[in-house]
Amino acid sequence: MWKYIQEDQFFTNEDYNLLMQEVYKINLLSVEPNKIKITSNKIYKSGDIKNECLTKDLLKKFHQKYHQKLIKYLDDLYPGKSKLYDYSDFHIVATGKDCSFPIHDDIPCKLLSVVIYLHPEKNFGTTIYSSKEGSDEKEIGWKKNRALIFARKKGKTWHSYKGNGIENRITLVYNLCSLDEFAVNKFENPSYKKLNFYKDKLSNYIKEKIIS
Repeated sequence: MWKYIQEDQFFTNEDYNLLMQEVYKINLLSVEPNKIKITSNKIYKSGDIKNECLTKDLLKKFHQKYHQKLIKYLDDLYPGKSKLYDYSDFHIVATGKDCSFPIHDDIPCKLLSVVIYLHPEKNFGTTIYSSKEGSDEKEIGWKKNRALIFARKKGKTWHSYKGNGIENRITLVYNLCSLDEFAVNKFENPSYKKLNFYKDKLSNYIKEKIIS
């Protein structure tokens, strides 16, 4: 199985409560049973912010408080990859109780993925696998404020998630990202060529259309 970190109490209690206040404001708990709703909030290393639902003050606070810890985790999980960092993306993901997202390994721009369980008290956690076919299935059990942390690697970091059929599933997916997907692929595989890049972009586009 690929390497990951599980961290309980990722946020301080104060920060967790501040985040949940924002979640309640945007009414994500009411997502339809078979739908997934995602909101995105970005903070760039230049300091620029693009926020869809979280306040700029909260994004700044989280960035100042947790960014260096996540850079260290990235360096531990995938040495050298942090040099490709350009921005942080804070996705709030609301998964309907009857919805599931298939096994995938994340897109190249995600250098580090941090999935933080927010609501409800009980649900299904994220499931990880050693292959796209679902070998060696292992669930990272659900617990409020627990984080699953991993550094994406093509064809390795397979995972999926779903609702438990009872309540909608709310997570914060806190990603450290790169703007240069080709450079990421080249870092992971030095023989990677531009032709491979365009083929992968087309493949990912088709997958997204099929899923949506």
